[in-house]
Amino acid sequence: MDEFRKKYCQAVEEILPELHMDAERIRDELHHRRMRERQRKRMLVKSAAAAAVFMLCGAGTAAAKNYRNSVIQMQENGYSITSMDAYAGTCAGGVPESGAELAMERGRAAPQEGEGIVEIVDIQSKEYNSLEEFRSHETVTVALPDMALFPAVFQEENILVFNGGEHVTITLRAGERYCFLRQFDHRNCDSYASSTSFSGENANERNLVTDQGMCFKVFDTLSEDGSLESIHAVVTVNGRDLALDFRGFEAGVVEQVLTAMDLSVYFTD
Repeated sequence: MDEFRKKYCQAVEEILPELHMDAERIRDELHHRRMRERQRKRMLVKSAAAAAVFMLCGAGTAAAKNYRNSVIQMQENGYSITSMDAYAGTCAGGVPESGAELAMERGRAAPQEGEGIVEIVDIQSKEYNSLEEFRSHETVTVALPDMALFPAVFQEENILVFNGGEHVTITLRAGERYCFLRQFDHRNCDSYASSTSFSGENANERNLVTDQGMCFKVFDTLSEDGSLESIHAVVTVNGRDLALDFRGFEAGVVEQVLTAMDLSVYFTD
């Protein structure tokens, strides 16, 4: 473990010179990313809670390459997911509480003015209007819920695939009720951190074990008057983060859907 930590810290030091931002600029950038993500989520699901998601991928070492376990931490109005090596490998010994704080810590470590590097990433995306069309054109592995378990027929299906499957969103809508699924594939990342926030306040946090023994972290978000707004579930499996948001469905239906999901597909490719 000491050898791994030493190698990981050396790798981080090699990465840090590229992050030439002071703390204030980091805060501005994180705020800007949150605003852009919230606008995109409103376009995808107009009535869904706005979510701010960002990810850090680092070119680590061979020693850290196979560490794909992740830590899910609940926040006041959302959650963060951090790869185990990024969570435990902070060289100073401190553990950031969220992906945002991990980004802040890395930004503070290299405050060299005038040498900032801006990287423009070209995001490739494909859109499909049905799951059938998605399956016929894509080979991306995604664990899908059993449609027969929903007490509704989804009239609207929308699937977005980014960068060849690194990020997938699936919207299933039946009137005012919907299921929104999003998946991130981190298998090409040696370390990463992400943070998601919702407009409501977290409540009723619990664990739900599927028929296959996998464990979802499940929680509710409440509106300002304390009423149930949405039910959320998140799980990390073999390098992928899978999150589902449900609105308009009873808790019993959501639990039945989650329990029956086949997550073994993530071990077949």
